[in-house]
Amino acid sequence: MTRHAILSSVDGSIQAVADWPVQLATLTRVAWTGPDGVCHFPYRPLCSAEFWRNEVATQWQRDELRSWVMVLDGRIVAHAALVRKGWDHFELGRWVAFADAPKGAVTLLCKEALKSAKGKRVHVECTQAHGSSQWICESELLLRFAGIGTLKRVNGVWWDIIFYDNASLPHFTLEDARELGAIGNPLGKPNLIRDADHGRLEEILRILTAERDSPLPPTKFHVLVHRLKLIHDIVWHALTH
Repeated sequence: MTRHAILSSVDGSIQAVADWPVQLATLTRVAWTGPDGVCHFPYRPLCSAEFWRNEVATQWQRDELRSWVMVLDGRIVAHAALVRKGWDHFELGRWVAFADAPKGAVTLLCKEALKSAKGKRVHVECTQAHGSSQWICESELLLRFAGIGTLKRVNGVWWDIIFYDNASLPHFTLEDARELGAIGNPLGKPNLIRDADHGRLEEILRILTAERDSPLPPTKFHVLVHRLKLIHDIVWHALTH
């Protein structure tokens, strides 16, 4: 019978796994490599074992980063992390899993991370490629939909964001967008509409889809079906007002 365990950098148990830097770099690279054979992870250093061994290990020691992994028969098959943004604020992210990881692996890791962040502000930045991550945020983690954002272009690929957070606020609405002049308000901070975003927002209107996930690199803006009209209307308002 196969056995899995959830380990953390907080108690040092990840560091006890054989070749953990190589395993984590390999996991990141494989999970973010598309059919074109290119690793499209927006933060490329995480595909390097040396970066995990040196930079990430130092961040763990300083509590700038907390990681959780699922290990299956000695093999790391999934990872999630809290990235410290302030003394009372974390970003929950860096979700990666092999295709053969146990179902719900990332969800379990995220729940462990949220326990660690109890009493702190937490936000999530789901990329537009991953409807599954949005589903985890809403259905499993019960986080608040906090709007969207345009991020940046990396090696010719656009990366956009669907925000979630644990703020004690209602889900972001079209009325909020109108009142704030924003396309999101993660943790109550308005993501204001900028003239420089208009070109990308026009493109988002053309590529919005309720299809669950995208091959990499993403060519569509994937959202949950019950958010499709709302996000369309938020973007339309941003472009016409």
